[in-house]
Amino acid sequence: MFDSVITLRVKTYPTTNTDEYGNLVTPTVTTKDVYAEVVSVGYREFYEAAAQGFKPELKFVMPCKEDYNGASELSYNGVIYTIIRTYAPQYGGTLELICEKGIT
Repeated sequence: MFDSVITLRVKTYPTTNTDEYGNLVTPTVTTKDVYAEVVSVGYREFYEAAAQGFKPELKFVMPCKEDYNGASELSYNGVIYTIIRTYAPQYGGTLELICEKGIT
């Protein structure tokens, strides 16, 4: 069930976006590996997201929502996905991460 490993990626941005020389400063990325189940995005969810300009490709279900740390991206099988929506069902303690391929 929860047999896939995903890497949650949290970006931390500096207080200013340039250094003392005017160069752009890149954010710091913190990662955390967690187990998840990979699930297809349902057709209804896909079309509703497409109407909003998103293209959801995969859904990852984490067994413990407490493992989620506010990540905006995740990595799975060497591909980086942007988390476009999270959903925590009322019962069960799981967390669904709906993702589209690529970084925004």
